[in-house]
Amino acid sequence: MPKIRIRTFLHFASTLLVSSCGFFECDPYECQKAQEGRDLYEPTIAAIEEYLAQQGSYPDGLGNLHPTFIESITISAGIDGPKQPEYVRRNGSYEFSFRYFGPGTNVCTYSPGKSWICSRTL
Repeated sequence: MPKIRIRTFLHFASTLLVSSCGFFECDPYECQKAQEGRDLYEPTIAAIEEYLAQQGSYPDGLGNLHPTFIESITISAGIDGPKQPEYVRRNGSYEFSFRYFGPGTNVCTYSPGKSWICSRTL
């Protein structure tokens, strides 16, 4: 009897992974939520670059951008939409990222010279 349960479980798990409600529905970069996030945070990226042009270095944090370089930074765009923007300045450059959910948990990160890279975690 345990063999039947294991087979049933394995069949269910494999069906779920390849089904239309599956986890790999779209590439993390091409998902609509990823595009919405990149569009949503493009003004923030532009403000960071403008700060660099005027101040000669990247800001220590996103708070340094307000109100001179950007009016506000969106923290969350709906229940499943882009959220949790993070900014890290390091070695004369920076990384800006946001998370979105569905399918899975995803993060998109922007770095000057590298553009956007999006990935999914299990």
